Amino acid sequence: MPLWREEQGWTLIELVLVIIMVVILAAVISASFQNYPAIKLNGAVRRLASDIRFAQQLAMTRQVRHGVVFNLTVTCAAATNTYTVFEEVGACTDTPARNPSGGGNLTVDYNTDAQFQGVTITSPSFCVGVICTGILEYNALGVATDENGTQLTSGSVTLNYSGAASRTVTVIPSTGRITY
Repeated sequence: MPLWREEQGWTLIELVLVIIMVVILAAVISASFQNYPAIKLNGAVRRLASDIRFAQQLAMTRQVRHGVVFNLTVTCAAATNTYTVFEEVGACTDTPARNPSGGGNLTVDYNTDAQFQGVTITSPSFCVGVICTGILEYNALGVATDENGTQLTSGSVTLNYSGAASRTVTVIPSTGRITY
């Protein structure tokens, strides 16, 4: 008679441990999916703030006006939920900035970008007095201006994503500092 016999199946303790691990894993995955809209919106806000800062840095280092145009392309054709970082050349002839991470034009299209798809841009409002546009520019000193070179009195753009609260990116007029 063998001292060890082959046992088949699982003991009750093993089954309970496996069930507990599956429940914990399901809870963690479920919690991360509940935060998905907020995570996606926060990523879009951080990317936008980074691109605005990039436009400011380009303006200061190259000593040429750079900016960001919202819901329009740099050729002045209408486009929704997009923005482009550009170098000012003239009215409707601005040159898109080169994307430092991968080349090509630095244009973000929330309609087609898989990472941010579903994010919408609302209320791009960069104002001098009561006149507001969807264009933010920086002069060679890094000061936020309108397309005529006049210092802004206020500036912000709001991003939305369904299932998450909207987030507003604000540009401090005198310094060009970004808050969100």
